[in-house]
Amino acid sequence: LEGHGTGTKAGDVAEVRAISNTIAAGRSRPLYCGSVKSRIGHTEASAGIAAVIKSVLCLEKGVITPNLNFVEANPRLRLDSSSIVIPTSTISWPECEVRRCSINNFGFGGTNAHVIIDDAYNYRRLRAKLPHPENELIKKQPRVFVLSAPEQAATTRQRQAHADYVESSCSDDTLPRLAKTLSERRSVFQWRHAVVATSADELLALWRDDEIKSIKAGICPNVAFIFTGQGAQW
Repeated sequence: LEGHGTGTKAGDVAEVRAISNTIAAGRSRPLYCGSVKSRIGHTEASAGIAAVIKSVLCLEKGVITPNLNFVEANPRLRLDSSSIVIPTSTISWPECEVRRCSINNFGFGGTNAHVIIDDAYNYRRLRAKLPHPENELIKKQPRVFVLSAPEQAATTRQRQAHADYVESSCSDDTLPRLAKTLSERRSVFQWRHAVVATSADELLALWRDDEIKSIKAGICPNVAFIFTGQGAQW
């Protein structure tokens, strides 16, 4: 288990007790727990992805890495009465059908996230006889394709440029990524042009259609700044 493990008095105790009462409860084998923060510190907004990267590498290499600078456990963690083990040296992953790692993380404002990851090699090996998703017919789904610009003429230029791209380089398989990129990875301006399509041919026809006009957002939202507690009081 890859824990949040910030080293705070309240946070570590709450996390370890929760793990002891759930994942570690009734286990005959040790549950190895660690945190990447012992190596690189707390990376704030990227702490979760750092834990994912470390866990994936451990799964791929088949090793459990040690926690650095771990000398003595906080007695309030009650590790003596739990199957939780904090590794202080590199351990080979125990023999099993599928290597599995849980990642536990806390976020600002009280959010909690828990992700369970299996190693890809053994996961695919055990499912080798099952049909591969790439070989299955995927039902076409309608998707929204949004263009945005600070002025109306710019949306027209974007529409033409994206239509050329779809005609030369896009297929039905790449439409989900294109829709996601346009909707979530582009700046949002007042002028918008949106169409719904289920195939590359349909999207191309819609973007070539000059009758579909862009529109201007009528209301500019107010911006508010919220300064929340950052947990330092713990």
